[in-house]
This record gives sequence, C-alpha cells and structure tokens, in this order.
Amino acid sequence: MDDAGLACPSAHLSFDIGNLDSAFDDAHALGAHYAASGSLDSLLADPKRPSAASKPGMNLEQAKRAAELANRIGGDAKRAGLKYVYHNHGAEFADQGGGRIAYDLLLQETDPELVKFEIDCGWMIFAGRNPIDYFERYPGGFL
Repeated sequence: MDDAGLACPSAHLSFDIGNLDSAFDDAHALGAHYAASGSLDSLLADPKRPSAASKPGMNLEQAKRAAELANRIGGDAKRAGLKYVYHNHGAEFADQGGGRIAYDLLLQETDPELVKFEIDCGWMIFAGRNPIDYFERYPGGFL
C-alpha cells in the first residue's frame, strides 16, 4: 500500500475475544484508525446455550449480547488508540415482532463514545430499511 501511495483508514478485522490486541496490532500495521467488524455472531456463539431465535435474523437477545461485546471491544480499541466500528448486514433488520429491530437495540445499547456504526446501505435496503431514516434517528452514530 505504501508503494502505491494508498492509505487504509479503516480495516475489517478478525477479532479473537481472548486476544483483541492481535486485531488492534493488525490495524496499527495497516495505519488504520478504525477497527471494524461485521456481525459478531462467531464471537457470541455458545454451544451450551440454545438459540432464542424464533424468527429469522438477529434476535433481540443476540443484539443485546452483541451490544455488550461491541462496548467491550470499543473500550479496548479506545485504549489501543483506535475507534471500533460495527458493520451491518441484513440480519440485524428482521422484524422480531411489534416492529422491534435488532439494529435499533444495537444502537441504543452501545456507548456512542466507544462504538460507531458503518452502514452498509445495500444490506439495509435489501432488508427493507431506509438508511436516511437511521441517519436522522441516530445523528452522530455513524461514520
């Protein structure tokens, strides 16, 4: 990248919850300021815990656990001199009943000082949601 004169301000990383420093080291090596992840499903998987999913997509319990984990990663990223960013896919926008959406819970349960969101407009629109609605409802929460 250096030889091509390119910069890497953000990087999607593989996070190991037991060793977040490894991902942060990768971000620093790339010169990134933002350490990004997509869904945290693989880090939240607990084979001893049955899934609470009764509807497709990310359910509200998973969103609550993802928000807790995102806050933890965000705090560690901040201490490492980085900003943590959550990148959505379509699963976060499935209606879980009564108009409740996991993505809304993620936004409400994360500390905006520790977690920012990188909207993938394609996935959001594919899931039937409007990115502009989210920008208006949650100002300052997105990169």
